[in-house]
Amino acid sequence: VLLSRGVVSASSQNAADTCGLFFSNPFVLGSNVALQAVCLVWGAYNFWKMASIKSMLLPTLLRDGGPDGPARLLPPRVEDKKLRRLFRSTPKIFEPIEQLFHKQATNQHERLFGVVGANGPDFFRTSIKNHIWICVAQIIFYGGQIVAKDAGVLILGDAPAAVAPDVMSEFMLYGAFVTLTIVQLSLAPTTFLNYCVITSVEQLTKKWAMDKATVSNECILDPS
Repeated sequence: VLLSRGVVSASSQNAADTCGLFFSNPFVLGSNVALQAVCLVWGAYNFWKMASIKSMLLPTLLRDGGPDGPARLLPPRVEDKKLRRLFRSTPKIFEPIEQLFHKQATNQHERLFGVVGANGPDFFRTSIKNHIWICVAQIIFYGGQIVAKDAGVLILGDAPAAVAPDVMSEFMLYGAFVTLTIVQLSLAPTTFLNYCVITSVEQLTKKWAMDKATVSNECILDPS
């Protein structure tokens, strides 16, 4: 849309000529709305999936008789056969996607990833990474190429009268897209931290990492 009209950036001399095109063109508008919807669902699914698996793997602190009562540490839910049987981490709508990357789970921990099975750690590491990159790309493009250009035109009053309503609508819509994308990025640190937890405990612990973190007798310095 921009390059076909010789517009390279929001500071291009004829940038005002393309204002409103990302709103008035049904195909461009529809594709961007669809992209936003996909990214929102994608980010929410990554966040929910990592959080739900983590809840199955961490012990539960339980206090008897109120907040000041004695505390008990219950074992992780994954150790309970009934809770494992009831746990579902792959909604029906996502089963066809995960089925494409399915690998038979070899233990109870890998079964928590749902249909994707043993490929769960690799699949969701790639999923989280790609979602972050596409969010960053949207912020750069929407914010730097569309919102900034529309803001400049609206402030200076350079918008052609025929497209002036579309410019304001485009500015508000794509400004909202940028805001939603920033909200998605704000979930990424928690999503990734949860991913790190669920791929480094229980049956997914790395022996080499455990050995490296273990303090041996030879590593203890003589205080004298």
